[in-house]
Amino acid sequence: MFKKLTVFISAIALIVAASAAASYFLAPVLREEFLHAARNALGSEIELSGFRVGILRGVIYLKGLKAEDIRPLQYRNSVTADEIILDIDLAAVILRRKAIFQKLTLKNLVLRLDNRKRDVAPPARPPVGEGAASPKGANLSQFVSDEFYFREIAIVDSRFVFEDYHVTPAPNTIKLDNINGRFSRLRLSLRKEPSVNGDLSIESSLGTNDKSRMELDGSFYKGSEGVDFDLKLSFDRLDLTDFSPYYSQTSFTILRKAALDLESSAVCRKNRLKAVQNARIYDIELEDIALREGDRLFGLPAKTVIEFFKDSKFDVSFSFNLVGELNDLKFDPDPLIKKILSRALADKIMSQIQEWPRDVVKMGEKAIKKGLIDGGEDIEDIERELDKVKEKFNKLFN
Repeated sequence: MFKKLTVFISAIALIVAASAAASYFLAPVLREEFLHAARNALGSEIELSGFRVGILRGVIYLKGLKAEDIRPLQYRNSVTADEIILDIDLAAVILRRKAIFQKLTLKNLVLRLDNRKRDVAPPARPPVGEGAASPKGANLSQFVSDEFYFREIAIVDSRFVFEDYHVTPAPNTIKLDNINGRFSRLRLSLRKEPSVNGDLSIESSLGTNDKSRMELDGSFYKGSEGVDFDLKLSFDRLDLTDFSPYYSQTSFTILRKAALDLESSAVCRKNRLKAVQNARIYDIELEDIALREGDRLFGLPAKTVIEFFKDSKFDVSFSFNLVGELNDLKFDPDPLIKKILSRALADKIMSQIQEWPRDVVKMGEKAIKKGLIDGGEDIEDIERELDKVKEKFNKLFN
């Protein structure tokens, strides 16, 4: 019994010693292989401050990762991560030549992106299996297939920063902070017809308001047949003033304060999308300013929108749909949005006909009122009534 125990302990000691030795000698090779594969895939120089291998557990630890101007993003960008932990299914790699990963953990990942074109185009990616040899003369493609499977990718305390230079004033910075979430059953194929699919669940804070939250859940697939996904997205207490360059075409700020809640459900099958959004804008406070002709808010005359906010007691709920092919979506508003669009059209027409003779102006006002009230506040009803005014106008002055 004692002899068997001694043999068992000796075997364990040998395995541990061999593992330690393998880790010591294998780590530099794997480090170079990782850097080579990453440079090949991303078209960027990769920096690492630390690299460690745990052979027994099949774990790779990376620290201080940094990459700039990676190929998949055609604009200026950078990626950093304090720590990356990769749990590998060694049996699948050795016996089945399958790149199967139990878990990939990304800690303090920071993705920075802006929409300025890069000065120099990134190098083209070589076809799968035709990458240049690594410094050590080995190539991971000799040992694993061109399909990768992650049982889980965990994102911990991470951040996304986007700087938009296509707005005024530029840049406008949008931040997602405290990003935590997971991708599960993520499969990536780099074969002749690449594809990717998996499930995701992500939440983060958004903008400058600590109370704002974003949540995204669903599943996705992208392959040769198109894009499929089922996604649910929600914003809670989003501070609208962080996004004023996108909805306020003025040189000053109109909204001093405004919050947005949004619930969105999107289903896409082979590039055909149907998305339903329910939104609420509330806690609205306006700056004490004098509006000018041409000032616009949410793409409409600012005066019209402000009057609508006042009529709604500064608490507006509405919904809208997006339907159609991904590259040709149609906007389908609810009656409330049609109402404000009708008012905007009426205000625009009235501003244009004020120079007409007084009798014609009165006819125009009557037509707009009839279109808004009798016609059910529909744009088509206003246009129909105004056509009648044009006919009378032509009879009077032609």
